[in-house]
Amino acid sequence: MRRAVVFIGGSRDIATALQLAVSGNVHALARAGVVVPKAGRRAKGQSGVSHQKLSAPGGPDWGALERELADAGGETVLLVVPALLRMGGATTKQRAVVKRLQGLADEVCVVSVVADQLTLINEYYVHHVATWRTSARLEDLFSKLFHNDVFVHERLLRPWYEDSPVRYVALPYQTYVDGNPVQVVLRAAGVSVPEMPPPEAGVLTLGSVGVEANRLLSTYLRAEIPDFRPDAKPVVEASRAALVRADKLGWCADDFWGWTPRAANMTLARFDASNHRFARAVWSTDWPLAYPLGRASTQLDFLDLDVPVVDQVHQYVVTMARRTGVAMGVHT
Repeated sequence: MRRAVVFIGGSRDIATALQLAVSGNVHALARAGVVVPKAGRRAKGQSGVSHQKLSAPGGPDWGALERELADAGGETVLLVVPALLRMGGATTKQRAVVKRLQGLADEVCVVSVVADQLTLINEYYVHHVATWRTSARLEDLFSKLFHNDVFVHERLLRPWYEDSPVRYVALPYQTYVDGNPVQVVLRAAGVSVPEMPPPEAGVLTLGSVGVEANRLLSTYLRAEIPDFRPDAKPVVEASRAALVRADKLGWCADDFWGWTPRAANMTLARFDASNHRFARAVWSTDWPLAYPLGRASTQLDFLDLDVPVVDQVHQYVVTMARRTGVAMGVHT
């Protein structure tokens, strides 16, 4: 009997942690009888293994996957397809993907990771600052993020635990981060694998100084570069380089936490009832994940930084702005 385990993520950082863990454990997984197909993978990047090309039911990648698995051993197939998370209801596309998945194995298990909304919204904001999609402060985006349905687990995941013929497993966030992500995911799906060490490469996220530096940099780039687009390939590559530079400066060593107690309690009130309904449906229990309501905000203001740090931030902004401008053919 062959089992297919399909990881659909939970957030960008949650998905990246699994993708990096898979990259570092491919050989160990093979020895344990877990096949990580080459077919369907996106071009090799910094965020590890991802079978994103399988998020659509058609195309040559599904045929290549079927041929690869026909010749492969192993009782378990592991696919990492975060794009499936937001497919919506039992749409024609979702049903077609599920049908393709069922054709691969005798049993299909879809796994996602569920976290409290404070953690998810905070992560969402930090990612958008790091990729220069926003230069706003978190409190200025609160009302927009607060009402984004993507953070409503009950709405986002219902198609997988109510309307889908495949098995669905929701992993609590703390369980996921307390071990090797790939090991935790496979065991949650009922696949026995040996102990695996923590991944050598982790997910880089900006700390408080890094967030403030990138807010300033993003503001400067928008003012100096005509038609600035954060999704343009040269900008994407420059922002990745900037994150590496920020890490070398020690700006990824701490956690950014931007919520005020008032905003935290508003978030709890907004999502609590829905979270309990979701938990009862998938875990047969009340919502078990604690909200970090008392965690102090680490949000900084540039004017409050020490002089040596101000100098570092200034040099960082100048250097990365120049590099981005050169990449886009613009002098800054």
